[in-house]
Amino acid sequence: MRHIAIIISSLAFFCSCSNNSEVKEAAGSFIESYLTTDYAKASEYCTQEYSKMLNEATEQFGTLPDAITSSIKERASKLTFNIGEPEKVGKSDTLSVSYSIIGESFPIDGSMLFVKEGESWKICGLRN
Repeated sequence: MRHIAIIISSLAFFCSCSNNSEVKEAAGSFIESYLTTDYAKASEYCTQEYSKMLNEATEQFGTLPDAITSSIKERASKLTFNIGEPEKVGKSDTLSVSYSIIGESFPIDGSMLFVKEGESWKICGLRN
C-alpha cells in the first residue's frame, strides 16, 4: 500500500513539473511572438475566445504606415522579458504566470492566466 502512495505522489509531481514547463514555454513564446508583432502566432497560444479578442485588438496594426510599424518593431526588438513559475489559482484548474517585460526606461509587470484547452495549456486572460 505504501508503494502505491509513493507512485501516485511521484506521478502527480512529474505531471505538475511537465505542466509548469509547458506553461512557461507557452508564456515565453506568446510574449516573443507578440513583441515581434507576429500576432497570428501569438494567438496560437490563446484559447479560441481569447484569440478572437487578441485578433480584434491587433487588426489595426496591419493598416499602419510602414514607417510606424518599422519603428514599433525596432523598439520591440530591444525589449527583454522574464517569466515566473506557474502557480495554481485557488482550487480551479487555472494557472497564473507572472511576467516582466523590460524596456529602456520601464518594466511592464503582469500575469497570464492559463487553462487547459484540449491537450494544451492556453492563455485565457492577461492581468496587469
